[in-house]
Amino acid sequence: MGSRQHNTSSTMVSNDEIVALNNYLQARHMLASLSWSFQTTGVGHEPQWTARCRIDGVTRGTGVAGKKSLAKKQAAGAALRSLQEENPGE
Repeated sequence: MGSRQHNTSSTMVSNDEIVALNNYLQARHMLASLSWSFQTTGVGHEPQWTARCRIDGVTRGTGVAGKKSLAKKQAAGAALRSLQEENPGE
């Protein structure tokens, strides 16, 4: 049961929540503030991925799943909902 930490800059993955988050941030000239971090735990054949979506260094959404792409999609959706709740008129 190891734990590995991975950091990447914003990357496009063809998931609706990720695209929607990128579009939301781009429309507000905030896309450069988006970053992701990934951590995996568990054994090799059953990894558990945790994805964190950060805006300006603040975690705005977290997702946990057996696949990295699904965890990222969950985190993007959570971040987008958080941003929309903070700015309901936009």
